[in-house]
This record gives sequence, structure tokens and C-alpha cells, in this order.
Amino acid sequence: MLNVPKALAATKRSDRALGAEVLAAWKAREPGRTSFPQGEAIGVKLGLLRKGDVKWWRNHPLALEVLAEILACRPEEIVPADDAVTGAIPISAFEELEPILPGQDACGLRDDGAWLGAMAESLFRSKARAWVVAPAGSGKTLALAVLRQRHGTRVAAVQCRRLADATRHAKAGVPLIVEIAEADPATDEGALQELGKAPIHVCVLSPYARQVVHGASRLSWSDIPWAPSGDWRERLLKWANARAPKPDDLDVEEVLHWLKLVDPAERLFATPCDVLAIAARAYRAELPRAGELRELSRESIGRLLGASEDAWLRRFGLSAAESLLKARLEVVDHPLGPLPLTVWARLLPADLSPAPRSSPAKAPRSKVRVEDDIDRPPAIQAVHLLADAGVLRTTETGQLDFSSWVRAGVERDLIESAVKAPGLDWALWAIEPTRRAAVDDALDASPPATLLRAVRRALAADAEELRTVAAIEALFSAVSRKLAGPWRPANEMMGDLQSLGLRQLQLVRQLPEGFTFPNSPPLTRQGIAPRTSDTEAWIAEAWTFSFAITPPERDVDAGWILPGWSRSLQLTDAPMWFPPSSPDRRWLATTRRALRACTDSELPAKISYALFPAVILDGPSRGWTLSKEQRSRVLFDVDQLLGDVAESEPAEVRRQLSLTVWECALDEARQDPSVALAVLARVAPRLHGVVLAQLPVEVFAASIMAAPAGTMRDEQVLGRLPPRLHRPTLSALVARLEREQGPVRGIEPLLEGLGEEHLDLLVGFAAHGYSAGYAAARRVWALAPETAFDEARRAVASTRKRARVWFDTAPMERCLDLLAVLQAIQGAPPSWCAPWLAAVLPRAGHAAPAVFALLRSIT
Repeated sequence: MLNVPKALAATKRSDRALGAEVLAAWKAREPGRTSFPQGEAIGVKLGLLRKGDVKWWRNHPLALEVLAEILACRPEEIVPADDAVTGAIPISAFEELEPILPGQDACGLRDDGAWLGAMAESLFRSKARAWVVAPAGSGKTLALAVLRQRHGTRVAAVQCRRLADATRHAKAGVPLIVEIAEADPATDEGALQELGKAPIHVCVLSPYARQVVHGASRLSWSDIPWAPSGDWRERLLKWANARAPKPDDLDVEEVLHWLKLVDPAERLFATPCDVLAIAARAYRAELPRAGELRELSRESIGRLLGASEDAWLRRFGLSAAESLLKARLEVVDHPLGPLPLTVWARLLPADLSPAPRSSPAKAPRSKVRVEDDIDRPPAIQAVHLLADAGVLRTTETGQLDFSSWVRAGVERDLIESAVKAPGLDWALWAIEPTRRAAVDDALDASPPATLLRAVRRALAADAEELRTVAAIEALFSAVSRKLAGPWRPANEMMGDLQSLGLRQLQLVRQLPEGFTFPNSPPLTRQGIAPRTSDTEAWIAEAWTFSFAITPPERDVDAGWILPGWSRSLQLTDAPMWFPPSSPDRRWLATTRRALRACTDSELPAKISYALFPAVILDGPSRGWTLSKEQRSRVLFDVDQLLGDVAESEPAEVRRQLSLTVWECALDEARQDPSVALAVLARVAPRLHGVVLAQLPVEVFAASIMAAPAGTMRDEQVLGRLPPRLHRPTLSALVARLEREQGPVRGIEPLLEGLGEEHLDLLVGFAAHGYSAGYAAARRVWALAPETAFDEARRAVASTRKRARVWFDTAPMERCLDLLAVLQAIQGAPPSWCAPWLAAVLPRAGHAAPAVFALLRSIT
């Protein structure tokens, strides 16, 4: 073993100089790398190496090779081979990344910076019994490895197939952290009771919820869901980039863009392992085109199976996985979701498992030749093998399923192929609610040309068959969703799409009692149980379709089902439903077009929530006035949407919107402008900005004048106003002073910043005294001394005590001028001059006798 400190000393070079030499040789050896540490930083690492710290050198093998050449030794003589992996935890989802070393943490995936391991560590210290539900791929295995690395034998961090296996690891005085792989209702209840009696802290990391374990509710467990939050995908990718040997090969923005296109709702790639798998693909090669997940699915399953010791799994595991997904899709008696292990076993094709011993002759002919030297496991064992390999995962229900993006890749490919085929059998899948999302997903991923060909086949099929009805309704919704995006059909497509709309309209008209529009979606778009959201989503699709597709030439009584095809509508007949969960500009444009077709002369008492934003924008131009009840909804229902679109609206619409919002805010604030501004800022910040930017100044000033006496917090009003409203507000406050003769509070800093253009206002405030009056008078003396002097001269003739403000605020150099004004008065000065004269006397100098004489004449 090399004596590293002695070898380094033998070079007779400083750490800094040796670091520069290592850097130069390293750059020559790795020309493709774009970033390197500084030579000084490498020198610091050399100093640590002298003390035995080899972490940095272990993670930078090329730098280690260069140093070994300089020291004329082998790299393993500096960093022993057996030490190269001691304590290092590899990141299995992205093997190229630098391992996690002692003292390091995985990426923080929540806004509070926590990751699953940090949560588990906190829980086993603070909670006696904690059950953490974290889906497969959340990092449970990594959490255990880090905790074992960090705490050694002071904790028992173990992986178990079932909860019952964990009871064997419970030892007195040693906290137990256990990851379990699968639910077992037959033993979980007893295991929970046994762990509940153990005199230790227990933290269970499970993919399924504890509630599925019967009889466990009486035990004192804390149930804690784990999920990343905020922009966790971006944080994770940046963390991976920092640990990648070649950071330039992992383009974080490219991966984020791909994920946004493929999975904007974070439904498919919902765990850290899922995202790291995509990052690893981007690092090694390139990402597939958006929508093409089948190739990724096969790669992912192949990597999981490639490391298996089971020959059948390596040879036939991929075929088995894809066959299971295909069988589940086609057997509509089972939901397209997690299934029990026994059901998965029944779905496994016979050619991938041995025939039952009782009837070997009845086994179907094998489509895949299985080599004689590979034993085919029984179906149950085959499914267990897939689960052990991580291909099938335990879900929150305790049942098994594939990862979301793997199943989506296979299912989408199967459905797309069926949609392209001559028949319409695929549409039967869309009837069953759990399959409908997969069918919709595949249709959304299909190009418009594929949809149009399917539309023509559906229109030409027997209209009385269930599959035809299901195809019409699935394709109508799919085309509508396409129309909600940037796609617009060519003119030659209009005829087919008009026929599609007419057929859908006919089907809606034929719905049985209790399922009629607008209370229910079409027949084959129903849920297992009635849900308002299903109906609302379908109405949004239908309205989008009706305004994007030219109406047929013949008259169509489409009503509010397809409002874009209706020539006359009444608001009183509009469906009372809510808009989509996140209405956008395009949706608002759709509802505004519907509103234009309405012939109502006045606004009805009840308005559809979906049309309410359009009514707020366009109602004033129609002469419609919101009732007090309707105004109360404005601040709380439409802030985000109308705040987003206001800037692009014509000036008159913006003005009317500001008037409507301000009227609503005053109603909410009992006509107090200061409270109204505070309410707007708190509950409707976007509309608050519209009011400040667009409200006519005379309207705002009038609200200041009309404010209830003694209630308004003037400083809060002015502090929230843009400069354009300062003068009209101050003018209104001056007028209010003249009316009420009461103080205006807290505006002194604003007055002290006014310029000469506001002298009239400053004089107006000064005339009424109080703190604001004194601030205004001082500002006039500073801006226009002669104006202030003239006001002081006029004040002498006044008997009001507030007139003394001009004398009290005058600078010392003008006191003699003011003294001369008083001396010129015939008779004694006003009594309010006495305090001023007394204050001036000590500073009067040679004029002190005159000041004293005037003071005696008053007193």
C-alpha cells in the first residue's frame, strides 16, 4: 500500500502547483468535458487526500489516474479497490450518477426540502407508530440504504415482502424501519397488532394504505401520505445533472419540455424513479417523440428483467408483461386498473405457463416456442416473479399494477392499432369507465387524419349498434378536445365533422328520462356513479365543437347542447353548470360567443356559472346590470380568468370591468374605499390590479367623497394607489375636510413628497390644520415661500386657530417678515398669535422687544 502523504511530499511541489498539473493532464485526457474544477480546488482535495479523505478522488477516476501517473503508481494504490465502494449507495434508476456517499442526502422533492428518507428518519424519532404510504418508485429502498449507512446497527432498516416478515426484526431498544412490498390481508392484521405491542418505534414504508388492513384501526398509528410537491421534477433533474459524469449530456430543459408535452398533469411520470428513468434515457441516447411510449415501456421492462436470475423471466418476462396488459384491456369484466395477484394469474396466456396437471391435453397451442431447457412456472409463480422484478407493483389499494407510463405505452399502442383497424370493436372499451381514460388518451395521441378516418367508418356503420354509438360519442369528444387546442380542420373535413355533430346531437336528444341534457353526459360517456364533473366536461367539449365547426346549412334546433349552431338562445334556458376546473382564454371566448346568440333584454336572476365571466365582460354593453347577489360572486369566482384576459380587451371593456369590480368591492366593504381596496388585494389580486389601472379617476374620487364619516383609513387608501389616482383622491379628501371638518389620518409622507403642480391641494390641506395640515404647510414653505407668505398674511385676518399653521411652520428666516405683518395690523393681533410670539421670542434677537410688545398687547 502506497504511503500517500510521503509520495505527495516526494514531488516537492505545493498542493496548489500539483493541483494545476493534475488539471492540465486531466483536460488533455478528457477533451469532450466542458467544465472542470479549478486547480486550486484540486489542491484542496490533495490536502484532504493526505489526511485519508478519498471521497473526491473516488468519484473522479480520471483525475485519480492522472495523479497515479504523476506519483508513478497504480490508482488502486492511492484509493484501494475495496474502498472504492465502501459506504457508497448507487442510484439504481440512473446508474451513471455518482453514488450517495456518507453524509449526503438524496434530492429534496418537497417545498420544505424533504425527501422520503428524511421524513422516515424524522418519524422513527418522533412517532411511536408511523405508516407512510409512498407509491412504488418513491425511493423507499434508497431511504433504507441511506438510513443503514447513517445509523448502522442503531436502527433496524429492513426490506420485507410482507408485513408479517417484519415482526421477526423487532428487537428491544432498536427502532424498526421496514419497507414492505405487498399486502397480505390474511397476515397483515396480526402483524400490525404484534408490531403495535413492540416496545420500540416502528416506521413502515408501504405502497398501500394501512386502511386496507382489517382490524388495524384500533391501533395507535399515524398514517402519513408521501408525495413530492412544487416543481419537484425540475429539482430532481438538476440534482441528477449535478451528479452526472458528463452534465452536458443531460439537458434538463429538454427533459422538462418533453415531460410537459407527454405528461402535463404529472399522471404518468409521477415518482422520482419514473423521472430518473426518462433522464437516464435522455443521457444515454435521445428521447422518443412525444406520444411514443411503447419503446420506452419495453426498454424499462427489459432493464428490470435483464438482471433476473430466472431464465424464464429473462426470456419471456417481456412477452408475459405485454400479454397481461393486452388481456386486461380486452377482458372488460375486470377494471382497467390494479388487480389481485390471482386475477393477473388467470389473465396470463397459457402458452407462457404450464397447462394444468388435470387436463394437459386441453392447453392451447403455444404461440411462442419455449425452449425445453426453460421450465415454465405456474401462472401464480410467474406473476410473483414479475412482481419481485419490479415490473408489477403494489398500489395504494394493495393490488398489483404496472407503472403508469409503462401501461400507458402498451395500452395506447394497442388501442391506436384497433382504432386504425376496419372495425369499431375498440369503441366498446370506451363504454366501461375505467377503460375510457385509456381510449381517450390513445385518441388524443392520434393525428387528426386517423380520427377523421375513424369518424367516416363510424358514420357509415349501423347506427343502431352499441359499438357505433360508442364510437360516435368517443370520437365526438376526441375531436372536441383537439379543437380546444391549436388544430383547426380543413374545409374538406367540415362535411364529415358536421355529420358527426348532427349524429351526436341526435343521440343526446334520445337519452332516456333522468339522463337528459344538461343533467347527464351521453349514454356511453357515463360514469359508474353520476358525477357532475363528467357532465360539465362533456358540455365544455360540445360547446367547443359547436363554435369551431361551421353549422350545417339546414336549420338545426341545437339549443344549448351545441350553442354555436343555434341562431337564438335565452339565458334563462342555459344549463346551470360550472366551467372546466381551469378555464382559459379559449374557453372564455367560447362562452362569449354563446352569449352573443342570447336575445335576453335583461339579465335573469340566475346565471350559469359557466357564462358568468362572459356576462361580467360583455353584459354592460348589452345594458345588463348585475343584481346585488350576483355582484357578491364577482370577487370570489373569476379573479384569475378575468385578470388574465383584461389586458387584451378593448379600452371600454376594461373600463366597464373596473367599474363592475369596484362596485362589488364597495358592496363587500360597506362603501368604505379603504376596506374595499384591502378586500380586493386579499381575495382578488388580479382584479385589484385592473381597478388600480382602469377605474376612472372621477369614480374613485366620488367613492372617497361618499365614504361614511370617520370610518375610512386614509393612509391605507393612498398607500395602495398608483400615482394617477393620487391627485383626484387628495382633491376628494380636501372636499371631505371642508364638509366634515375632521382630520385626515396618515397621509403626511405623501404630502411631503408632492410637487409645485399640487400647490392648490397643499394649501387646501393646510387650511384645515391637524397633522396633515402642518405637513402640507411645511411643504408649501419649501416649494413656494411667497405663496406661503401670502397665505400667512391672509391668515392674520382670520380668527380661526387653524390659521396659525402658516406661522407655526414658517422657517426662522421668515419670522421677521411675519413679525412685520403683525406690526402692521391696527390694534392687537388675533389671539392665536400669542403662542407663536412666545415661541419666537427666544430666537428673535434684536427684534425681541418688538415681539414682547406684541405679545403683551394680546395678553
